[in-house]
Amino acid sequence: SYNARLNYQVSDDLLTYVGTSRAYKAGTFNMGFFPLPDINQIPVDQEELTSYEIGFKSTFADGMARLNGAMFYYQYDDHQAFVFESTTLTNLLFNTDAEVYGGELELQASPWEGWDLVLGASYLDATLQDVQEPGGAIKDRDMVMAPKFSGNALVRYSFDAFGGTAALQADGTYNDDQYFDAFNSPALEEGSYMMGNVRASWTSGDDHWTTTVFVENVTDEEYRGYAFDLTGALGMTQEVWSRPRWAGITVGYRM
Repeated sequence: SYNARLNYQVSDDLLTYVGTSRAYKAGTFNMGFFPLPDINQIPVDQEELTSYEIGFKSTFADGMARLNGAMFYYQYDDHQAFVFESTTLTNLLFNTDAEVYGGELELQASPWEGWDLVLGASYLDATLQDVQEPGGAIKDRDMVMAPKFSGNALVRYSFDAFGGTAALQADGTYNDDQYFDAFNSPALEEGSYMMGNVRASWTSGDDHWTTTVFVENVTDEEYRGYAFDLTGALGMTQEVWSRPRWAGITVGYRM
């Protein structure tokens, strides 16, 4: 294993960097409720990951804004991919090479007194190479739970109120299509979705009292957090759905 990085301070407001590293994940064994049909499926080799990254960190607008960005490439040798094997009820690991590349940008700004803004976006291309499907076909497939596009945004406004500090906040996230299995089964594909939250808080001037009112998933967006194909054993697909819209009030006291 190794980790090498080089930073270059272009100016007081701009830092650039490049880096590479290598790491390993230990091998393991497949053990399920029922014996596996092939004894060669029991041992799983270690995986090796070599990563390369280039990026920058910058400030501008007299220090009121920051913009960070990065591009990366990951090369997996013997990546430990997995599928849920419905016949033996086993989360079956198997080795296959994979490569991942992408980039991300994040903007943080405080353009006016009391205002904070955050915007983030990322692109990800994550490919499992030469995956052998149950029918024998060998194809490249998308990695599990790896949406190509994702983003986040946050707006927060703080102001003096009732002898303390109040804040109003709205934030949200976006996730592109993604799969829940390495074979990219259509039944285990989740479509893109957006989720938003709102929050209001107040903190006393002596920092002893804090109260918060919030609503999570304010648009009541429905999406699956995960899903299993159980058609081989139980003739069904088991789905794990997200938490629905949730609201609450918290009050805290700090000595």
